[in-house]
Amino acid sequence: MARTWQPRPERPETLIEPSPKTATHPQPVQTASPRRALIRQVQERLQAAGFNPGVIDGALGPQTRNALRLFQNTAG
Repeated sequence: MARTWQPRPERPETLIEPSPKTATHPQPVQTASPRRALIRQVQERLQAAGFNPGVIDGALGPQTRNALRLFQNTAG
């Protein structure tokens, strides 16, 4: 079951809404993505455990993947 698992597609992280003061300059509104929040939490815990996940940004990039692999290999 774990080998066939695929992540769900992410929704857009930023929506554009008009500013109440000036409707001609839309302001970005951040929406929380549960997946990005989880990845950020994993990155923080990897860093606390001494594995460098790179920038703590909630993105599953190459440095985070490498840090996760190193942690998994170390933990068995």
